[in-house]
Amino acid sequence: MKSGKNIFKQLVENEKVVHALLWGLYLIGIAYSKREPSLSLDELVFAVNYILMVMVVNYVLLPRFFYRKKYGWFVISLLATLTTAMFIEELVLEKIFFPDTRGDLFNPYYGLIEIGTILVFFLGFKLAWDYRSKLQQIDQLEKEKFEGQLNFLKSQINPHFLFNNLNNLYSYALDKSDETPKMILRLSNILRYVLYESQDSFVSLSREIYQIRNYVDLQRLQLEGRGEVHFNVEGKSEGYQIAPLLLFSFIENCFKHSHSSQLDQIKIEISITIENKMLYFKCTNPYNDTPDLSNEELPSGIGLQNVMERLRLLYPKKHQLDMNRDNGVYKVDLELELI
Repeated sequence: MKSGKNIFKQLVENEKVVHALLWGLYLIGIAYSKREPSLSLDELVFAVNYILMVMVVNYVLLPRFFYRKKYGWFVISLLATLTTAMFIEELVLEKIFFPDTRGDLFNPYYGLIEIGTILVFFLGFKLAWDYRSKLQQIDQLEKEKFEGQLNFLKSQINPHFLFNNLNNLYSYALDKSDETPKMILRLSNILRYVLYESQDSFVSLSREIYQIRNYVDLQRLQLEGRGEVHFNVEGKSEGYQIAPLLLFSFIENCFKHSHSSQLDQIKIEISITIENKMLYFKCTNPYNDTPDLSNEELPSGIGLQNVMERLRLLYPKKHQLDMNRDNGVYKVDLELELI
């Protein structure tokens, strides 16, 4: 059952209801402008003439001419409608209700102020209402576009992330490694997070960091003594939220290229610092500047392309991302305003 608040909201967002309410207030104003509040038949009939004029302008001339940018035709039609309403008032209604008050001559300026004022008010109302409706439509389209883009990006990230790790697990299983059970447990936790907990636009930062730690431990097993991994978190993550899997792509890229570099001593450093509602993420890893890891190819791929697009969509003007290479080290620096 709808609450009174929802019913009221629906009413005030209904153009016809608001339009009728304004006319009701107009008639009430006429009635209470006299010493004894009342509304006569002639006042109702004159109001009907104004209403018909406004309806023709707002619901016929505006959509047919003005909104189609036929401004010349709109002005001509507007003047014709206004003149017609004035003729009806002066030559028909005045003679019916007040036959002895104004003589036989038609005075085009007598009712122009009142009719013109009413027309301008309701025309302004209609233009403002349509402009508001147009903005709401644009906002809705932007929201749908945003959600569509985000869902598409997340649908790319998850299979990409899972594909790499399942391949690694398959290799360990073939080798009958003793580390396989640990890898399965950690990967199970990550799978649960990716498939079920990361479907919202934002998740708990502390939960995201916990899964990052799982992932780092999972990847550390695969180095097999070829290097070391340092993962450090400073600051309190409780009470903050972050877009899910946002940092995973950088970290995944870090390990992927370290493994591919064929270097004997791999040193990976990952740090997350939370301070004054800001998150500072740093990640460094060695790279081997070979044709397979050229400057053009290193930062590319589905993962990094997606994370940069998600940053643009979710954190407009609230992040700064720098990625560069220096002396065989690939560095990522991200500053992010938390919510």
